[in-house]
Amino acid sequence: MAMRGVALAIGLAFTGCGGDEDGGDTDSTTPTDSETDTGGDPTGGTTTPQALSVTLRDPAGAGMGGINVNFCNAAGCRSGPTAADGSISFDNVELVPYALEPIAAEGSGLATPLVPLTFAADEVKAFDLVVPPLGPASPLGSTSEEEFQGLFVTVGAAGIQEPAFHEPATEIAGVLADPAAWPPINLPGTVLAVWYLAPFNYAAPAGLPTRITNSYGLADGATAHVYVGSYDDFAWLDGGTVTAGGGFLTGASLPLLSTVVLIQE
Repeated sequence: MAMRGVALAIGLAFTGCGGDEDGGDTDSTTPTDSETDTGGDPTGGTTTPQALSVTLRDPAGAGMGGINVNFCNAAGCRSGPTAADGSISFDNVELVPYALEPIAAEGSGLATPLVPLTFAADEVKAFDLVVPPLGPASPLGSTSEEEFQGLFVTVGAAGIQEPAFHEPATEIAGVLADPAAWPPINLPGTVLAVWYLAPFNYAAPAGLPTRITNSYGLADGATAHVYVGSYDDFAWLDGGTVTAGGGFLTGASLPLLSTVVLIQE
């Protein structure tokens, strides 16, 4: 399955970002502004107290070493491989929006759990990020509605746009994240579900019609909200409101394929 090549290409599509297929740069496991792959934060030679420490784990809890991680803002990306225990740290973090993206090896079948992040003054974030395998892949048809453990997305090959410098994908896959392993989500409300979709970061200018199985006990007429993590905007994009009825939540439209979050506001 060629899903990993999709996520890898995002590092190339973002100006100044990059990463190797085998996990990438091996020069440092704690990248700083002077140790960036392709740019960095606009610190101007100064230091800041904000910092980030992340440990990548598989669903069984084991650390995932040797996976390249991109930590990007509008100025560029800072990249490095995780240590043997799955950990990686970034210091001198600016008070601007970021996107965190682990890039597993091509052909690994692993999801890309993109996480938009913001920092408060003097904040040090530390968390585990579980990287699960994707579910079974399906051909990327012209009008097919694909189901990813309760998330139904109608994706046509003509309705999505691949990132720059990457050939069009032929398959689509996704996975519902374990509630015990959700990434930090800086959105108002209660998180009901999180999915990771591939091909990662494929844009959908006209939107991808979406419905969700109502397994959350929402009464008919109740509403929730869908958001999608954007690598290019370092933020959660609005996928629209969904309304409960007939066993489903309907009304959302995904602007791209990435991390999808269902929120009860």
